Amino acid sequence: MRVAVILFVSTAAVVASSGAGEAADPDLGGVLFRTHCATCHAIDLPRTVFGPHLVGVFGRKAGSVGGFRYSYEMRVSGIVWDEETLDALMIDPQALVPGTIMYYRGLHNEDHRAHIIAYLKQQSGAE
Repeated sequence: MRVAVILFVSTAAVVASSGAGEAADPDLGGVLFRTHCATCHAIDLPRTVFGPHLVGVFGRKAGSVGGFRYSYEMRVSGIVWDEETLDALMIDPQALVPGTIMYYRGLHNEDHRAHIIAYLKQQSGAE
């Protein structure tokens, strides 16, 4: 229960501090990643959780993590992960790759997506 309260408070602080047009902050992105993404994706180790890991995701071809069973559509999409493609994926995975097995309701806050992308970029060493 204490962990849930801390996560809620941390997320509330991030939401309160995110303003339109502010520069993307990888630290805020880390908190948001844990809130929105970490249930399914690991960023610290190359291990599958529910979805493929995101270690080194920037510049990686979609559908290429060994040991993860991707949809055919994702494997043949030709997508290479960058700011634009990750942003589109977070808005609506099914619109980006119809038939993907990633079912996510979408993150519609543009600033939050930018923070998460900054975090993923930092973690990938692609800054």
